[in-house]
Amino acid sequence: MSVIVPTFNRSDTLPRALASVKSQWPCAPAEIIVVDDHSTDASGDIARRYGARVIRHERNQGAAAARNTGAAAATQPWLAMLDSDDEWLPDHLDVLWRLRDGHVLVSGASMACFDQPGQPPAYAGTIRLRAHTLRSPAALIPVNQLSASGVLVAREAVLAAGGYNTELGYAEDWDLWLRVLERGTGVITPSVVCLYHVHAGSKSRHPEGPAQTHDRIVRSCIGRPWWSSRLLDRWCGLRMWAALEAALAEGRHRQAGVLAASLVARPQRLWAVVARRVQFSLWRRRSRRLAAHDPRVIGALQALTAAVSEERL
Repeated sequence: MSVIVPTFNRSDTLPRALASVKSQWPCAPAEIIVVDDHSTDASGDIARRYGARVIRHERNQGAAAARNTGAAAATQPWLAMLDSDDEWLPDHLDVLWRLRDGHVLVSGASMACFDQPGQPPAYAGTIRLRAHTLRSPAALIPVNQLSASGVLVAREAVLAAGGYNTELGYAEDWDLWLRVLERGTGVITPSVVCLYHVHAGSKSRHPEGPAQTHDRIVRSCIGRPWWSSRLLDRWCGLRMWAALEAALAEGRHRQAGVLAASLVARPQRLWAVVARRVQFSLWRRRSRRLAAHDPRVIGALQALTAAVSEERL
């Protein structure tokens, strides 16, 4: 398999990401491709020291374009995606590789690690207890359960789907997984395979961009063979709930009442909200359990804590 790592001025986190690739056992990648998206720091030199094949963009084009460059240059039939500020657990590739047969997409769960002191890590992934099949893109709506750095995907399916959409700016991975799953099935496991680092520079922290892009992605699916009005209702339900919470927080009680009535009037919308609340509750329980009892996760978090403490010293 080929590991694809897009990077732009990440000389501080790229060594951690590449060290996690080099630590993979017993399943090691055939090649590591780092796409340097016109960095002005030492990212390219760092990647070469880790034995990566470096492809440099002559101008900054964004993460989606960098991933497309890596996918086009890869020599292996499977691609393992890793953002340069995230890291894999040592058995990441082994866990996903064993599940790939008959599918075009394989995903594990992640633990989100936050840069705010005292904020505990959070599980993100399927709420089921065992690996299960994603038989349609509909399985990823209204909520994407796949981590951008926790996926193994067939190169042929990525190229056939047209690669990452470079015009989105956010959630390019979710948009691609929806199109990939139009070309075959996927499988998702609750096993944690990577650490997703949430920091001030994370795109997901933008107050408006992600939500607007998510709307655009969902609406682009309308009319596809697997689409249904039920999916749109579920998506609208989550958006209405977010708007209702914002209205209550800002004292706009009349608007909140209108939104609440709209939710109750359409059972599918209300169902999506209830399902999402249940998912959050299960995620919190699993986060606490994994952080306290899973030796793989405990070891990774302890190593991260030690590294952060050493940097502060």
